[in-house]
Amino acid sequence: MLSTLRRFFAMVVMLMAFSATALPNIRVLPLGDSITKGTGSTGLVGYRLPLRQKILAQGVKVNMVGTLKNGNMVDGHHEGHSGKLLSDINGYWQVPMKARPNVVLIHAGTNNMDRGIDLDIAADIMADIVDGIFKVASDVTILLAPVIWANVPTMQANTDKFNVKVRSLIAARQKSGKKILEVPIDIKKADLGDSKHPNDAGYEKMANAWLKAILEADKKGWLKTPVKMSESDAPGTGLVVGGTGGIGYAIACRIAANTPSSTVIISGRNEPKNIPHSNMQFRALDASSMRAIKKYTDEVKATQDRFGTLVLTQGILTTAGRTETSEGIDRKMALHYYGRQLLIRELMPALTEDAKVLIVLDSVRGGPDKLNWEDLDLKTNFTISSAAAHCLSMTDAMIQRYGAEQKAAGNKRHFIHATPGVVNTNIASSLPWYLRGPASAAASLFGVSPDTCAEHMVKGIENAAAFGEKAGTHYEFITEKGVVFEKAAWNEEQVQKVNDHTWGIVDGALKA
Repeated sequence: MLSTLRRFFAMVVMLMAFSATALPNIRVLPLGDSITKGTGSTGLVGYRLPLRQKILAQGVKVNMVGTLKNGNMVDGHHEGHSGKLLSDINGYWQVPMKARPNVVLIHAGTNNMDRGIDLDIAADIMADIVDGIFKVASDVTILLAPVIWANVPTMQANTDKFNVKVRSLIAARQKSGKKILEVPIDIKKADLGDSKHPNDAGYEKMANAWLKAILEADKKGWLKTPVKMSESDAPGTGLVVGGTGGIGYAIACRIAANTPSSTVIISGRNEPKNIPHSNMQFRALDASSMRAIKKYTDEVKATQDRFGTLVLTQGILTTAGRTETSEGIDRKMALHYYGRQLLIRELMPALTEDAKVLIVLDSVRGGPDKLNWEDLDLKTNFTISSAAAHCLSMTDAMIQRYGAEQKAAGNKRHFIHATPGVVNTNIASSLPWYLRGPASAAASLFGVSPDTCAEHMVKGIENAAAFGEKAGTHYEFITEKGVVFEKAAWNEEQVQKVNDHTWGIVDGALKA
């Protein structure tokens, strides 16, 4: 009898241990708008931090995925885009789904309800989001929350109608065998920090609701252990510096159009009047200041990561002689060379292992013989032509160094120097009045359009990477048509001298 009881209690203990670890590891994609981001919460953690803690308390691992990263928390990734409509959000889920989450949390539509936009088709857009996710990941579990209560009568009237349709689309997909659950969240006035965003107590309620739904999905046997994810599966963001006009803007638009599921950040002094693609974002940057670049890269790494493409096109066309910035660097050289190198160095840890870095300058005319080796920053021997020669030649040396480092590390990153050729842009507007006409006429007569140039550059990135994979190189040169060509390599002493000089100037500016 005693032995039987012992076996019984042993079985109970075993079953309890099994049930405590039955929940698989969770890789979760939080998808939505500012509420997903956590607006109004302490530390901008929203429901994500308390949910993460609650999942960890179940004795399993959790990994939050997304192209954005916010909040005073570990693992703060998400896909919550402040102020965006459902039609925008329908273009954001594709990239983070490459991370292959086993759970997707959706709370979206708040801005449509608040602003009264697309009310008649909002539920259809939500259905497109849900169906699109299931199309690329049929085994994923989607937990969909109706839009939470807001203390705005007109908005809430819109929400009530929308939520009825949301519940219907959930029921219809459940009936067809899809793994989808409604996640009701009971938000009241005391749970709001403003008229529509939860406070910490409200976000805690959301976390509890999400956890309850995750456990319910697990009881149904829906949740599977996440598949192993390589870095190449992870989301990659595009960043184009100098992308607010001319060639850079055209390249950014081309990348955004070619990969509508990726985020493309464009950076420069002034935001373009027209940002034609919903997956494009603007971040201001004075690319002539080393301190501004360092601050910018620190901020962008805190909110974005895994950059798959980095394009550097910033520059000016001027006849002015040496014009020093407050950091003691000629402004032309700061834009065309030193600032670009600092951007690469600071963003290097955030590049995907197969990232492509495109530097648009002049890949044809550079070489060691073009440098004044005793005056690399041209403090005493400055001319406009020598500044151009130094910038493009030192770029050749630095991409050779980056390529060697990447090869040694076993990465698949490529550093590509390109020449754009003559492009019909408005860059001549910065010239003296007497040169603007002739320069514009020449560009119009002999130049290609920015769109054509962008097409060649983007194709050139692909060509260069393919060439490099075959040749075993990690730095390449392309023409204005995007065609790869080879150049003689610099010797190690030359590359080292350029490297030492570059970081001496840049780090000196940062400490000034």
